[in-house]
Amino acid sequence: MSFLSILKTVGADTLKVASIAGPIVSMFDPAIGAPVTVISNLIIKAEQTFVGEKQGTAKKQYVLDELAALLPLFQDAIKNQFGYVMAIDETQISHLIDATVAQFNAASAIKSSFSFTKV
Repeated sequence: MSFLSILKTVGADTLKVASIAGPIVSMFDPAIGAPVTVISNLIIKAEQTFVGEKQGTAKKQYVLDELAALLPLFQDAIKNQFGYVMAIDETQISHLIDATVAQFNAASAIKSSFSFTKV
């Protein structure tokens, strides 16, 4: 998984389309839809903030830091609406970030594979 190369060849429009995964996932499991959307959006923001080669570590740390700052909002919403205290495993969050980046990289690869021939 290459966090370093995301958006090297992917346009912002492709990432915005890929970020619709959150709402789709929320149809099947509403509890995960919002975090997936937030992580997708944070990855996009990290890509816009840290440009150039060898920025993968900084990008991922940015996403982790921003998500950590937002976590209390998720926890408060869950507690207030449902009466539960929510904890999130940081290792699983890291895996989700990596998987989301892999999804974006796969979208880039499929976009690069398109070819058009005028008929």
